Amino acid sequence: MRKFALLVGMSVGFASPALAADTHVAWQGFFTVTGTTAACAGIGGTSVGDTNVAVYRAGQTATDISSMSIIFTRSAINFQNADEANNRQLRGNGTAYVKAMNKRGKPYAYQTTFSNITTSPATVYASSGYVVMTGTLNNMWTEPGCNVTFTATFGKEP
Repeated sequence: MRKFALLVGMSVGFASPALAADTHVAWQGFFTVTGTTAACAGIGGTSVGDTNVAVYRAGQTATDISSMSIIFTRSAINFQNADEANNRQLRGNGTAYVKAMNKRGKPYAYQTTFSNITTSPATVYASSGYVVMTGTLNNMWTEPGCNVTFTATFGKEP
């Protein structure tokens, strides 16, 4: 039992600095599917009306990479902007590097595209209290043609 308590204490001690080091501004909220293509049939979380918890990180500089993480009931996915310098804050049309975890906890990565993404406000500043995002994530979960149209509403993390 003493070894277990020591191990837990060491784990918390090692993890705390890494967690504290992330000072990036983030917005938390909900990602709701508003449209989907036939290729998404049977893929969890991609049906119209499905709502999932999400986190948005809007790049504040050209080297600060924007991303949107979506936490589904049994899986998770993170879309990172592949060209922040030319296509700021994961808006418009572009390429995304995706890190995902399937329903059995297996991590994997792939590259895909996003389209017609808009944010309100049009430029998200660190002082922005709320962000609304709409657009399309293409080839979800590496499924060709599984394109998900969405709206997401975020509030700045306290």
